[in-house]
Amino acid sequence: MLNIAHRGASGTFPENTLSAFRAAIDAGVDMCELDVQLSRDGSVVVIHDETVERTTDGKGEVAELTIEELKRLDRIPLLIVDEVGYIPFDPAAANLMFMLVSRRYEKASLIVTSNKNFSLWGEIFGDDVVAAAMIDRLVHHAEIIALKGDSYRLKNHDLDARPTPRPTDAG
Repeated sequence: MLNIAHRGASGTFPENTLSAFRAAIDAGVDMCELDVQLSRDGSVVVIHDETVERTTDGKGEVAELTIEELKRLDRIPLLIVDEVGYIPFDPAAANLMFMLVSRRYEKASLIVTSNKNFSLWGEIFGDDVVAAAMIDRLVHHAEIIALKGDSYRLKNHDLDARPTPRPTDAG
């Protein structure tokens, strides 16, 4: 039996992207399957659907758009990467994060949250140079918001209170 990744690891990364195909290969699939369409000017485009509505912020048929029009479509207008540094990145994940930041740089919005200072990012990503390059791209044109104080998630919770036992269904 063959293990085939349809559109790459599309449950993990956006479908038909290099990241999705790399993740599928890293997971040990036997092969990756992808779909192609032709643009109006005859360029081969890796996309499953005949239209762009499901996977981009655009509208129309792939065959009616030029390759330049297709390149301008944003797959995800705003991406939020939450809690960077909560756990360290292995080298492959660090490279994927760098690629994500680099590809979105000056093209699409990216919000990154972290409880770690930038000075610790070299440890988090296992490489000071990669961390510096990411930070450079992230802070250029950015608004950095530093939050101080207790977690908003705990705001209305009494952490010293004992849990109330729940009734059991003896049914």
